[in-house]
Amino acid sequence: MQCANPQCSKELVYFREGRLELLELELDSDESVRPDDSAFAMRSLPRKSFWLCGDCAKTHIIKRWTSSGSVLVFQQAAPGAQLSDTKLACD
Repeated sequence: MQCANPQCSKELVYFREGRLELLELELDSDESVRPDDSAFAMRSLPRKSFWLCGDCAKTHIIKRWTSSGSVLVFQQAAPGAQLSDTKLACD
């Protein structure tokens, strides 16, 4: 597994530092999920693990995973600071 930051090329060899997150795919409003035919219909979406290396975990957060890729944001530097989204392609 490689760091989720596309500007970083670190590989996960062993988990000593960094952050591992399990995200559920977020669909756009125009995308639909086929309903379950059971009495208690549940919407099950794909999940994927993302890892940020120790250096990238200090500066970034994986905000969400969409059909167009994962979204990384810079961590807040000060209270009330705006987060800037960076869309990333995922495979």
